[in-house]
Amino acid sequence: GSNRWQIVQTFDSLRVPENDKYLVLSFHFYEPSLITHHQAPWTEYSFYNGPVTYPGVPVDSASLAKLNGKEKDLIAAMNGAYCKDTMYAHMKLAIDKAEKLGLHLYCGEFGAYPKFIPKETRLRWYEDICSVFREHNIANCHWCYKGDFPVVNEDRSPNELPAILSRK
Repeated sequence: GSNRWQIVQTFDSLRVPENDKYLVLSFHFYEPSLITHHQAPWTEYSFYNGPVTYPGVPVDSASLAKLNGKEKDLIAAMNGAYCKDTMYAHMKLAIDKAEKLGLHLYCGEFGAYPKFIPKETRLRWYEDICSVFREHNIANCHWCYKGDFPVVNEDRSPNELPAILSRK
């Protein structure tokens, strides 16, 4: 994987040993982070507790206008329009590198912090990212099982994610 948390934007500088067909290229994917990390306490934008939506622009203009200067600038800088095609466009650098080298591609981390995001918004994001993985034969692993980004409920019963993650 590349540097900076294995984000796909750094794949252009990834140096891969030549002629080793036993390698797997790996990346992590949490875009748009205004959706995937909405109100996650460890982020620099955890202060934003207004509504978010996906697909589209995560923070609407009315909500953005309510923020002060620095907060508004931070959210605005991250607030592009996102959809399935945008996710694919972000992953394309990694997809192209894997194809060029004849190697498999693996998304070793993805997920959405569920505590403060509307369930429908989160599920639409999961539908799209899993669709991109399937369409481009990208192996993947959800982060995590029962922690901050769970695929099970507190009582360890499955939540709605296992069905989305396992669709063919």
